[in-house]
Amino acid sequence: MIFAKIHKTVLFGLIFLSITSCSLPPALSVINNLKTGIDGILMIQGEKTTNDRALSSVTEKDCRMDRILNNKEVCKDKQRIPSNSKAQTLEELRHTLQEQDGVTWEYGTHSW
Repeated sequence: MIFAKIHKTVLFGLIFLSITSCSLPPALSVINNLKTGIDGILMIQGEKTTNDRALSSVTEKDCRMDRILNNKEVCKDKQRIPSNSKAQTLEELRHTLQEQDGVTWEYGTHSW
């Protein structure tokens, strides 16, 4: 019983040390601190952290760890944007506006 308690304490201590980078060599500790600073700046700006980007790259999904705080799934399927050309998109927009407003659009008719 006492051995199990000591075993859990040692295991918790090792995990805690590895997470806080107290056991890393100085060079890796500096890199870890820089990464933490960069992640902090990215989070303040509302962008994905480096871990989010790595996870998204591996899973090929849109992943953000901060979704856990809102009880949402960490990774979502990426939304596919249709690859229309700009001219095709403009033509579709013109047609939609014409149907809604009854407006006729003419290009290049001005003399200026």
